[in-house]
Amino acid sequence: MTKERNIILKPGIAELLTISTVSYIVVRARSGFGKTSVITGIAEELRGAVGWYALGFPDNDIRHFSTGMEELWRMLGRKAERNYIILDGLQVITSEEVLQYIFFMHRVVEDNTTFIILTNGDVPKGFMSFLFQGEGLILTEDDLRLTPEEVCQHMAGDGELSWKILRKVTQDMYGWPLGIQCALDFLCERKWDIESEELPWRRILQETMLSQYLDEILWNTCSREIQIFLKNTSILNELSWEACQSVLPGQLTRRTFETVVAEKGFVRCISAEQGIFQYSKAFQAYLSRMLSDRERRENCRRAALWYYRREDFQKMTEYAVQGGQDDLLVMAAEQFGAALLCQEDQTVLGEIVTYLEGNMVLLPPGAAGIVAQYFYSQGNFAKMEEYLNAADSSFGKENQYGCYRSLYRALTRLEEDTAKYRKQIHNALFFLKESGLKLPFLREKDRSELDKIMAGERAGEEDKRLHVYTFGPFRVIPEGEDRGLAWRTRKGRELFAYLLDQEGSAVGRDNLMGVLWPEEIPVNAVAMLHNMVYNMRKELSAYCLEKIIFYEKKQYRLIMDNVVCDLYPIRRIAGLVEKKNMEELRREYRYFLTYWGAYLEDIDNFWVERSRRYYDDIYMRGCLMLAEQFTREKEYETAVTFCKNILSLDPYSEKTIEKLLFLYGERKEWERMRQCFRAFKELLWRDLGIAPGEEILTVYHRYMK
Repeated sequence: MTKERNIILKPGIAELLTISTVSYIVVRARSGFGKTSVITGIAEELRGAVGWYALGFPDNDIRHFSTGMEELWRMLGRKAERNYIILDGLQVITSEEVLQYIFFMHRVVEDNTTFIILTNGDVPKGFMSFLFQGEGLILTEDDLRLTPEEVCQHMAGDGELSWKILRKVTQDMYGWPLGIQCALDFLCERKWDIESEELPWRRILQETMLSQYLDEILWNTCSREIQIFLKNTSILNELSWEACQSVLPGQLTRRTFETVVAEKGFVRCISAEQGIFQYSKAFQAYLSRMLSDRERRENCRRAALWYYRREDFQKMTEYAVQGGQDDLLVMAAEQFGAALLCQEDQTVLGEIVTYLEGNMVLLPPGAAGIVAQYFYSQGNFAKMEEYLNAADSSFGKENQYGCYRSLYRALTRLEEDTAKYRKQIHNALFFLKESGLKLPFLREKDRSELDKIMAGERAGEEDKRLHVYTFGPFRVIPEGEDRGLAWRTRKGRELFAYLLDQEGSAVGRDNLMGVLWPEEIPVNAVAMLHNMVYNMRKELSAYCLEKIIFYEKKQYRLIMDNVVCDLYPIRRIAGLVEKKNMEELRREYRYFLTYWGAYLEDIDNFWVERSRRYYDDIYMRGCLMLAEQFTREKEYETAVTFCKNILSLDPYSEKTIEKLLFLYGERKEWERMRQCFRAFKELLWRDLGIAPGEEILTVYHRYMK
């Protein structure tokens, strides 16, 4: 225990009592404020004899009280210049007879006697009228309470403690002189110079007489109901009727609450309008020592739940952390984390995250996602990745947390590879839109960058084109790009090609499944179809072209307005060949100078084979028609080109060889004619085991004579 100094007295109080000649001085203050301690400190300075009478319930018997007073008078004697009779605890006297006796005592004693009456209850009416007439004084809590300036003045000669610490001690004790003195004894002995946010009240309570004083003041005078109230509400930093009810559900009466906030010296009102009160920090530390760990956790949980229902997350977090309520903090992060992220001050969410991470709480995906977004907002991308990975790992397919990770990565690395990460951004936005999800939290810089990207894309959205090449290897290339679309599956690529083949016509879902998965179970086929359409639209979203694939009433089609495809002019040319429109075909002859390539040559399916044979046949028929036309126009070399093109597709065509030999003969190109005949003859014998027909032999021999 530390040694005690003399009690700090409010300047002027001792002088007031010493020079006063009134009959009665009433000191009224709530229980625990230190009336007895202050008067004890002053008693030594009073010039005269001092008698102290501690009133008790037995003193409600007039005989018991009068006997006690007679003994006190005998102890004092009558030789002092002035006598002081201190009656401590008037609030216990309920007998009107005893009160009247006390009130009229001044009439039967000498004029040099002053009665000092201490009470924490209401002053009896008889005394009040006496005081109002100027024949007595009344001192209240405000007359005894110390201010920081007064404490500083008292300690001015010591120089051991700073003004900041002295001020904090006074405020934490609500100006209670005895408590302040205990704290100062402790701090001075240790030369305390740590100006932290909180004073070490637990240590002060353990190592000074402060706990004993509080024990004597409170627990010997409080009812059982008030003791329970004080102990259980000690976790609350703000006392209100509703908050106290949450900690003591069904056990608290309004009368108990009002008694505590009205009569206890360590409770002050911080909002009369809202009915909110507060324990002094020292008193709260004292009370909280009475709680077991189980009681503390349960009370904190009740308080946290009450503030949670009120959506006061700062206080909810405070009590949940204090009580180690992992589930409440996880629940708050999941349900309200997005709102807390958007607050300008993220302190509350930061406290939740610090607790969850520090205690290694296993988080569900929702909470892990919020924690990841918090670390992103703080610029800690390593932690962001860690928590997004944890959330993402709970799912077996694409989900919002993997999407958040992609979006964050792309935004933070955009300058490294603009094209790559812009595509990644579009893919992430597509997933969020398709899933009906909101954007994750974005820092101002990243949000601004995203807005610029999207504004630029929307501005040129109508001009976007998709260039599709169907003859030869199937390729789909967005305008302005060097590389084609990346297909996730071979079937997805085929699906797009099939829809393109329909030239914008709607295709039913059952039809598509029959084309792509004729032997698959329908349920599986439907799921695969939906996944493929989704993946195609996602890939196209990187170029703002996802609307090209349209779905309605279980039918799919391509919107062809933004599609540029080599198939469409070929289909027009095919129409000319079918109609044998030689005039138009002659004007379009350049289409046949080189082979278009096999239709969708790298896609293998029955519907492709049929179209592939058709377009090859159209090409050969067109070449033959043009060869005949240019022969009539005696443009033999051009006609030779068309014949060779036919042979590249049908090397066994005797009619084409016959035409080619004729052209060489007309041009007198004997060597080319000889080589052509010899090569064709060897081909037939090697592959088919036959010789050229009579028509070919006739043409060849006619020119070779």
